[in-house]
Amino acid sequence: MNINEIKLKISGKIDELNTLANDPEVLKAGASDEQTAKFDALEKEIDGLKKDLERAEKIESANKFKASLNIVKNLGDNENKQVEKFSISKAIAESMNGSLSGLEKEVHEEGCKSFQYNGHTPTGLALPEKFIFASNTTSSLPGYAQSKSEGLIGLGQDLLGTQLGISYKPNLVGSVKINATDKTGQKGVEGSGNTVTTGTNSYVTLAPQFFYFEDTFSKHLLSNNEGLVLSNIAEMAIGVERAIEKDIFDYIAANVTTGTTGGAATWAKVLAIEKAVRSGNVKFALGWSADGVLSATAKDAGSGLMIKNSDTINGKLALASSLIADSHVYAGDWAKAFIGYYSSAYEVLTDPYSDSRSGNIKFTVSRMAGTGVLKSKISSYKGGA
Repeated sequence: MNINEIKLKISGKIDELNTLANDPEVLKAGASDEQTAKFDALEKEIDGLKKDLERAEKIESANKFKASLNIVKNLGDNENKQVEKFSISKAIAESMNGSLSGLEKEVHEEGCKSFQYNGHTPTGLALPEKFIFASNTTSSLPGYAQSKSEGLIGLGQDLLGTQLGISYKPNLVGSVKINATDKTGQKGVEGSGNTVTTGTNSYVTLAPQFFYFEDTFSKHLLSNNEGLVLSNIAEMAIGVERAIEKDIFDYIAANVTTGTTGGAATWAKVLAIEKAVRSGNVKFALGWSADGVLSATAKDAGSGLMIKNSDTINGKLALASSLIADSHVYAGDWAKAFIGYYSSAYEVLTDPYSDSRSGNIKFTVSRMAGTGVLKSKISSYKGGA
């Protein structure tokens, strides 16, 4: 049944329920055992239909989001066939035993190749992004969009990077110095002794860091539910991406001093941090407490508008995330914030021993990445919200 059919069926069952409840005999003498049983059966049927409706709406929402994605790189037919045949449960089990074989071994070796550029040799299972986030294996995980690292990164679950316009740098090797300056050329006259004017370059340095997420799976789950295992691994990988993005916001909280600290939130303070960025590409990122305050604080005495209206501040995109300190507001040209990846794969480590009495296997999903921010292109309002 589609969503409309389910809704119609729920409506019909509720009508039956109302008819039964308003039966003159029931109102006069109370419900008989037979009527009570029918009432209970209708309630149970309605509850079941509600679950069907919730599931159908989630699937529709996921499909709408998938249709709206701007996929940078599509998997080819051969790659799709590989993804469909790949078994995450088999790969994990064989990796623990040191006996990888078949397609799962080929996938691991492909993942290992992406690590070799930074000199790291995986001791666990190396999984390329496409085998974790390929669209045909994550239909139950809405909210993924392909990033410039040639993999899939979540738009949901507090991740703001792609919407803010953070710059992604794939396939890095060692520490990388990025020139983040907006350069302007010089005017010259042919045949004349022109004076060459040089400006000061601003650099951001990215260095490899270890980001990871730990969780435990039951041995029963690992051997009996392939789809759920892959979903859990994907959620752990998203947890890694959250840690990477949080590293940027933590740096801003500790190091960006341009702006205002403390005091009640006002339109003037928010406007001041936007102007301090000196860019036509400003977007706002803020903590949830600040989001609530700015959404309820009047911009001025007469307009009736709040400082934050829907997802905008002064017409600029404004997004909230739990990755940002609760009372902080950051205005920035986010193209001057960088996330660099040192592989296009995640490493999955398994520990069947430390929690073996509970029948669980400990998993660690990790990735090497580096972050950096050009401080002059970020301004902040901290506290008071």
